[in-house]
Amino acid sequence: VSSDSPAYRRTPQLLEVMEKWRLLFALHGKTKQPESGYGMAKKRYLFDTGLVSFLLNRNQALHIKKRSDLENNIYGKLQENFVVNSLMAANPSGALELCYYKETKNATEVDVLITHQGIQYPVEVKSQSTVNRNSLNAMTTYLNHNKQKTGILVFNGPLQTLKHKEKTILAVPPFLTHQIPRLIGALE
Repeated sequence: VSSDSPAYRRTPQLLEVMEKWRLLFALHGKTKQPESGYGMAKKRYLFDTGLVSFLLNRNQALHIKKRSDLENNIYGKLQENFVVNSLMAANPSGALELCYYKETKNATEVDVLITHQGIQYPVEVKSQSTVNRNSLNAMTTYLNHNKQKTGILVFNGPLQTLKHKEKTILAVPPFLTHQIPRLIGALE
């Protein structure tokens, strides 16, 4: 939709209605300094991951093995969309507050922060089946800033607990995303 068309001006109303109907989930951004986060865009996730796949990939199949860089990027977005949907579905009351985190507006981000018993835990979503230690840097920065010891990695490998830079990383396969609050409780 062109930015000068009347339909474009109605987009905020459409997005608001979709959020109220829980067809769209919006995550607000947080930064290290709350006042510097003003104007950060929301991250939005559609309830229908199949529609997201259609919009991102023009309804072409994604192959899990031997993905190209483009497919890997699309698969990662689909997996992040799935994780947010799973977390929201695990809490049907709508009381679950999710957001995302960037140290500054231009820094790398922690995909999701999930609040459990008053503590916000960082959740990184990766489409790999192995753990790349460099991909945990944004999470480690968040944990250090907030003097926390536990973060969550959702990836395509087995359930495991990892140690990284004196932090505990709970590595969870996507199909167990809805169990993250229970798994966090077991770690504490």
